Amino acid sequence: MNIFQIAKALGADDLTSPTIPFSGPYGNTTPIPSGMSGPSILLRTNVVTLKKGEQAKIEVVLYTNHVEIKGFKFKIKFNPTVLKVIDADTSSTGTQIAYQNTFFDKITNNVSNTGEITFEAGTNLGVSTITNSVTAYFNVEAIQNGSSLIEVIKADSALSDATGNNILQTVNSVTLNIGTEIITFTPSPTPNPSIVTPRTGLIDDIGYTNAVIIGALLIMAGIYLFKKKDSHDLH
Repeated sequence: MNIFQIAKALGADDLTSPTIPFSGPYGNTTPIPSGMSGPSILLRTNVVTLKKGEQAKIEVVLYTNHVEIKGFKFKIKFNPTVLKVIDADTSSTGTQIAYQNTFFDKITNNVSNTGEITFEAGTNLGVSTITNSVTAYFNVEAIQNGSSLIEVIKADSALSDATGNNILQTVNSVTLNIGTEIITFTPSPTPNPSIVTPRTGLIDDIGYTNAVIIGALLIMAGIYLFKKKDSHDLH
């Protein structure tokens, strides 16, 4: 390996070491609900774009912020012309969502043709907390191109504490886009950052490359002159 190859192999990585962590995108997903500063009923989904005939899973995440509750309810709205909820219990009349909490007994579980999911659960055995738990979920199928907001209606939802007070503070929504082409979200323009991530590829920075080449030539010239001096060719 000659001196030019060595210089290029070393690159700028020997001089700069970025400490900014980065993970590339791995699919069109919504993040896990975070920043739960108070009792919440939140939605999350495994996809945000799909084609007609495909399905997406919507999870209902409950968080009581360490407060004991004796029951809860929620209402979720969606666009029934774009999405269809898949029945989680074909042995019962009507369309239902899947429920997976063993402490609170199911009272109401219904999906209407007008695009409303109503669910309620409670118990007479005492109270309990729910900590960031997927309490229910449902699968939706895309039946028409378009877009559907799936939202928790706060006014018709509640987390009831031991005295019957509603402690619910936060709800959210997710949006599913259906089409033959993948729909991407365009972020709002942001100002140029004041801090620039160091370049780590030698070839990315032409000025740096020229400096390395010139330095290498000077080193080679010095070695050549030194050898000529030792051989008495130069006086």
